[in-house]
Amino acid sequence: VDDEQNELESSEEEEEGDSDPEDDDETENIKTPTNITFDKNLPTSHSYLGEMEDCSGVPYQKEDSYITMPIMYVNDFVLIPGQTLPLQIARFNEVALIQRVMEQEDKTFGVLTANPTISSGTQVTKNLYDFGCTAEIRSFRETDDHEVTQLRIVAVGRQRFQLMEKRTQLDGVKEANITVPTPVPLKVLSLTLNTLILPSKQSKEYNTSSSQFPLQSNYQHTWKHMRRNAWSTSWQPWVHRMYDVDFLRLEIFKELREWNGRLLETQCPVGATDFSFWVVTMVPLSVERRLFLLQLQSAVQRLRCELNLLRKSTTLHCSHCSLRIAERKDVFSMSTSGPMAAYVNPGGVVHETLTLYKTTSLDHVGRRSTEHSWFPGYAWTICECRRCSRHMGWRFTATNPNLIPQKFWGLTRSALSPQVADSDVIGDDQQTLCI
Repeated sequence: VDDEQNELESSEEEEEGDSDPEDDDETENIKTPTNITFDKNLPTSHSYLGEMEDCSGVPYQKEDSYITMPIMYVNDFVLIPGQTLPLQIARFNEVALIQRVMEQEDKTFGVLTANPTISSGTQVTKNLYDFGCTAEIRSFRETDDHEVTQLRIVAVGRQRFQLMEKRTQLDGVKEANITVPTPVPLKVLSLTLNTLILPSKQSKEYNTSSSQFPLQSNYQHTWKHMRRNAWSTSWQPWVHRMYDVDFLRLEIFKELREWNGRLLETQCPVGATDFSFWVVTMVPLSVERRLFLLQLQSAVQRLRCELNLLRKSTTLHCSHCSLRIAERKDVFSMSTSGPMAAYVNPGGVVHETLTLYKTTSLDHVGRRSTEHSWFPGYAWTICECRRCSRHMGWRFTATNPNLIPQKFWGLTRSALSPQVADSDVIGDDQQTLCI
């Protein structure tokens, strides 16, 4: 790393100005990276945190029960079940919290989103911030620097919960009474079609909780029969589709392929609930939209909302001034976990970062550095919005000429706002109600 840093410093003597604007025409010529040589397992290991000790606890709590649990607030971040959360902790009360959790058998604590509008937000908004997610610690490291204890952990989101009551202990640790709600299944209208079919002719294709991700070809064959039989019920075919898990998953998968063209069906979780949560972690949605999706009681309802949002999101803009930064087709994956993941900087700030191979309207500020790089083998440079100078993320450039891609961008979720491009029109046949 030292050799790489020295090499960077010697090659960047001309880059000591305040900014390094990149020619937009140059980025327009960048093609989708193929034959990526970067090891996509490296970002998921969070090796920048150093060597850590593996651990595990009890991942799931009993549903519909009241549980007392230590809780931690994280700024501008909503933990979703199945999502990985890295943390660097130095505050005394948070260190005490994690040390207490490590002594417990379940190694689990609650993660809530810090509410920035607690004094000015509406009651509906405030209620959203009462929903969080339990986190199981999977790896842990404790260091003492100048008699200051610092902790580094990697945790995994497990179950959503609702905050009922909270209090602060004498040592500053926040503790809460929470409840883990049971998902409420909406009526599956496709099951009414089964009543029109003789038992000997019924197929597992009509079962919305199939054991594998639905393939496009299989579903088209199944839908022909479902459409024909739907006319014999009280509901029109399009109503059945609104409650058809296989249809919703396939439509969402097709939309996600517009974001990540190399996405495979085998990379998608099978279960409707797991899939609905996974989708939330793949798209740069605002905190309040993520909280709204998290608190929904039904996976079918969550899938419908996600499909509606995805169909309306075709371009990425600066969340502060709305300047267009990229298109959804510019997104690609540099990690086995997908194009967006959470990382933590040395100051303890968690950034959900979306990787793109092409951007526009960004200024690159300062000199490159390999220190604490989330993508080993790449140096980072700070990126700002060209119009409002908001911090957008980082440009990553390879320190090895054999690495592919040679450069890409990692932009923070909070700095991006998905919007509908002017040329894109949502047809009536693509409307999906979020109800």
